[in-house]
Amino acid sequence: MSGLQPAAAIRESAQSIWTYLRENPQWLSLINKENLHEGRYLERSSKLRETISPVIDLVRVTIERGVAAGEFRHGIDPLDFYVTLVEIGYYIVSNRFTLQAFTGRNYGEYHRQASISNLHADMLLAYLRPASPAVE
Repeated sequence: MSGLQPAAAIRESAQSIWTYLRENPQWLSLINKENLHEGRYLERSSKLRETISPVIDLVRVTIERGVAAGEFRHGIDPLDFYVTLVEIGYYIVSNRFTLQAFTGRNYGEYHRQASISNLHADMLLAYLRPASPAVE
């Protein structure tokens, strides 16, 4: 990510995380089960936060580069942003069957995955951008 422009780095990071979620449904199953147990088994891990820390640092540095370049606004919390990024992809993948039942759209189809991933990345980048001056 460090070799990419900040916006491209965020988009690439988001796409890679969402692809991982789609390609590893067993991970989603594990997380869902752990949530049913209120996280008590993961809390026992002494290494868990160490594994996420480099990812958050990378997000933080990317956001800082974007702020310095004038592409991103000030005041973005890297951890909250990362959680939001993961949550967006998680929701579509973990709820694809119920979404299809409710909407009739199969979000498991490749073209829908690509389309919704682009929409989500655009939304994240819009959140990061500085506010535009008001138009009179």
